[in-house]
Amino acid sequence: MFKKRHNIYGEATYDGGIEIYNSVSLIVFKPNLGPLVSLNLNCVNANEEGTESNLKLERINGLTFLIQYWFSLIFAVVTFGIGIYQMFADGFENFEFLFLPLFGIGYHYLIRLIANGTTEGLISKVETMLRKEKIKYKRL
Repeated sequence: MFKKRHNIYGEATYDGGIEIYNSVSLIVFKPNLGPLVSLNLNCVNANEEGTESNLKLERINGLTFLIQYWFSLIFAVVTFGIGIYQMFADGFENFEFLFLPLFGIGYHYLIRLIANGTTEGLISKVETMLRKEKIKYKRL
Protein backbone atom coordinates (compact mmCIF):
# COMPACT_ATOMS: atom_id res chain seq x y z
CA MET A 1 0.00 0.00 0.00
CA PHE A 2 2.78 2.45 0.85
CA LYS A 3 4.71 1.64 -2.33
CA LYS A 4 1.87 2.74 -4.60
CA ARG A 5 2.43 6.20 -5.92
CA HIS A 6 -1.07 7.48 -6.58
CA ASN A 7 -3.36 5.16 -4.56
CA ILE A 8 -5.95 4.70 -7.32
CA TYR A 9 -7.47 1.78 -9.19
CA GLY A 10 -9.23 1.63 -12.53
CA GLU A 11 -11.53 -0.62 -14.51
CA ALA A 12 -12.50 -0.54 -18.18
CA THR A 13 -16.10 0.53 -18.83
CA TYR A 14 -18.46 -0.41 -21.62
CA ASP A 15 -18.36 3.04 -23.24
CA GLY A 16 -14.62 2.88 -23.92
CA GLY A 17 -13.46 4.82 -20.87
CA ILE A 18 -11.77 3.91 -17.62
CA GLU A 19 -13.51 4.19 -14.26
CA ILE A 20 -11.00 5.45 -11.67
CA TYR A 21 -11.50 5.38 -7.90
CA ASN A 22 -9.46 5.48 -4.70
CA SER A 23 -8.06 2.13 -3.61
CA VAL A 24 -8.24 3.02 0.09
CA SER A 25 -11.11 5.10 1.39
CA LEU A 26 -11.30 6.89 4.71
CA ILE A 27 -14.98 6.00 4.95
CA VAL A 28 -15.89 2.33 4.73
CA PHE A 29 -19.47 1.23 5.16
CA LYS A 30 -20.45 -2.35 5.96
CA PRO A 31 -21.45 -4.04 3.78
CA ASN A 32 -18.96 -2.50 1.39
CA LEU A 33 -20.94 -1.30 -1.62
CA GLY A 34 -18.00 0.02 -3.62
CA PRO A 35 -16.36 3.42 -3.79
CA LEU A 36 -18.18 6.56 -2.72
CA VAL A 37 -17.50 8.28 -6.06
CA SER A 38 -15.41 7.46 -9.10
CA LEU A 39 -14.30 9.19 -12.28
CA ASN A 40 -15.04 8.08 -15.80
CA LEU A 41 -11.95 8.98 -17.83
CA ASN A 42 -12.16 9.23 -21.63
CA CYS A 43 -9.13 10.31 -23.60
CA VAL A 44 -9.46 10.83 -27.36
CA ASN A 45 -6.81 11.96 -29.86
CA ALA A 46 -7.27 15.60 -30.83
CA ASN A 47 -5.04 15.62 -33.91
CA GLU A 48 -3.87 13.25 -36.65
CA GLU A 49 -0.37 12.65 -35.23
CA GLY A 50 -1.67 11.56 -31.83
CA THR A 51 0.40 14.11 -29.92
CA GLU A 52 -2.52 15.86 -28.20
CA SER A 53 -5.56 14.40 -26.49
CA ASN A 54 -8.92 15.64 -25.29
CA LEU A 55 -9.49 14.55 -21.69
CA LYS A 56 -13.05 14.09 -20.45
CA LEU A 57 -13.58 13.41 -16.73
CA GLU A 58 -17.07 12.65 -15.42
CA ARG A 59 -18.04 12.00 -11.82
CA ILE A 60 -19.97 8.79 -11.18
CA ASN A 61 -21.77 8.46 -7.86
CA GLY A 62 -21.33 5.02 -6.33
CA LEU A 63 -23.99 2.99 -4.57
CA THR A 64 -22.50 3.98 -1.20
CA PHE A 65 -22.98 7.66 -2.01
CA LEU A 66 -26.55 7.17 -3.21
CA ILE A 67 -27.59 5.22 -0.10
CA GLN A 68 -26.05 7.75 2.31
CA TYR A 69 -27.39 10.71 0.31
CA TRP A 70 -30.99 9.52 0.19
CA PHE A 71 -30.93 8.18 3.76
CA SER A 72 -29.93 11.60 5.08
CA LEU A 73 -32.67 13.35 3.11
CA ILE A 74 -35.39 10.87 4.13
CA PHE A 75 -34.19 10.97 7.75
CA ALA A 76 -34.35 14.79 7.80
CA VAL A 77 -37.85 14.89 6.27
CA VAL A 78 -39.28 12.20 8.58
CA THR A 79 -37.80 13.71 11.75
CA PHE A 80 -38.97 17.16 10.67
CA GLY A 81 -42.52 15.81 10.30
CA ILE A 82 -42.33 14.17 13.73
CA GLY A 83 -40.92 17.37 15.24
CA ILE A 84 -43.75 19.49 13.78
CA TYR A 85 -46.32 17.00 15.09
CA GLN A 86 -44.73 17.10 18.56
CA MET A 87 -44.68 20.89 18.52
CA PHE A 88 -48.41 20.97 17.71
CA ALA A 89 -49.13 18.37 20.40
CA ASP A 90 -46.95 19.83 23.19
CA GLY A 91 -46.90 23.51 22.33
CA PHE A 92 -44.67 25.79 20.37
CA GLU A 93 -42.32 26.72 23.22
CA ASN A 94 -40.24 23.52 22.77
CA PHE A 95 -37.95 23.78 19.75
CA GLU A 96 -35.65 20.87 20.66
CA PHE A 97 -37.74 18.62 18.40
CA LEU A 98 -36.14 20.33 15.42
CA PHE A 99 -32.54 19.48 16.39
CA LEU A 100 -32.70 15.98 14.89
CA PRO A 101 -33.68 17.20 11.39
CA LEU A 102 -30.78 19.65 11.59
CA PHE A 103 -28.41 16.75 12.20
CA GLY A 104 -29.89 14.96 9.16
CA ILE A 105 -29.35 18.01 6.97
CA GLY A 106 -25.82 18.43 8.34
CA TYR A 107 -25.07 14.77 7.53
CA HIS A 108 -26.44 15.30 4.02
CA TYR A 109 -24.07 18.21 3.39
CA LEU A 110 -21.17 16.32 4.99
CA ILE A 111 -21.61 13.42 2.54
CA ARG A 112 -21.74 15.88 -0.38
CA LEU A 113 -18.62 17.65 0.89
CA ILE A 114 -16.68 14.38 1.20
CA ALA A 115 -17.79 13.28 -2.28
CA ASN A 116 -16.76 16.61 -3.84
CA GLY A 117 -13.39 16.48 -2.08
CA THR A 118 -12.82 12.92 -3.28
CA THR A 119 -13.70 13.92 -6.85
CA GLU A 120 -11.32 16.89 -6.81
CA GLY A 121 -8.59 14.68 -5.36
CA LEU A 122 -9.04 12.09 -8.10
CA ILE A 123 -8.94 14.79 -10.80
CA SER A 124 -5.72 16.22 -9.42
CA LYS A 125 -4.13 12.74 -9.21
CA VAL A 126 -5.01 12.02 -12.86
CA GLU A 127 -3.67 15.39 -14.02
CA THR A 128 -0.48 14.86 -11.99
CA MET A 129 0.06 11.46 -13.59
CA LEU A 130 -0.45 12.90 -17.07
CA ARG A 131 1.97 15.76 -16.38
CA LYS A 132 4.63 13.36 -15.06
CA GLU A 133 4.31 11.24 -18.18
CA LYS A 134 4.53 14.43 -20.31
CA ILE A 135 1.23 13.73 -22.04
CA LYS A 136 -0.30 16.83 -23.59
CA TYR A 137 -4.02 17.07 -23.04
CA LYS A 138 -6.88 19.51 -23.18
CA ARG A 139 -9.48 19.10 -20.45
CA LEU A 140 -13.08 19.27 -21.61
